[in-house]
This record gives sequence, C-alpha cells and structure tokens, in this order.
Amino acid sequence: MAEFQEVMRQWGRLCTQHCTENADDCVGCLLGDTRADVCGSYAKDNADDAKELERLVMEWAEEHPEPVYPNWSQWLVSIGVIPKEIDNSQYLAIIKLGLIKPIPADIAQKLGLEPKEE
Repeated sequence: MAEFQEVMRQWGRLCTQHCTENADDCVGCLLGDTRADVCGSYAKDNADDAKELERLVMEWAEEHPEPVYPNWSQWLVSIGVIPKEIDNSQYLAIIKLGLIKPIPADIAQKLGLEPKEE
C-alpha cells in the first residue's frame, strides 16, 4: 500500500494533466467521470473504492513518471557560471548551498530546460 501523501500528490498530478482550468471538465481522466466535484468524493464512503482509487492513481503515476530536470550545479556549469573542474572546497560549497538538488519543474520550464533523459 502506498503512503497517503504520495497517493494524494500523484492524484494532484493526474488532475493537473486532465482537468481544465475551471475544473468542470476532466477530459480523459482515468477515474471515468467528467465532473470534478464527483472525483473529489470518489472514495469517501467505501473502503473498496479507496483501494481502487489508490491502485488507479499509482498505476497512472508509474506509467507517467515525473520529469527530472538537471540539478542546479549542472545547469550553472552548462551556462558557464561554475567551472567543470572544481576543488574540494568548491564542491563542499555546492553541497552546502543545495545546488545538487534537481531544479523544480516549474522553474526549469521558465528557464527553458528540457527534462533529463532517464
């Protein structure tokens, strides 16, 4: 069984991909309903529905992995801000500043970056 928070995060990704801005029309949603207000109460009353919802959402997430973007230091190297060859003190600074974390998708898209090939 998946963690509740992960199921909810993936459900949010699914909704973002399938629902329009006004959330009245979820075209192509695998939960099989075209009204977002019904989707929100999908598993409210039945434990079997909740298990099925979890299964559907997590299968969708497996088939649609989140894009992974370069980390901050890779991007800074690519634009020439950080040299390719660095010494230990520079490496420690990169780690301490958190530059080894992947660039968040929303920021990467604003920077015009493409996801890394897995």
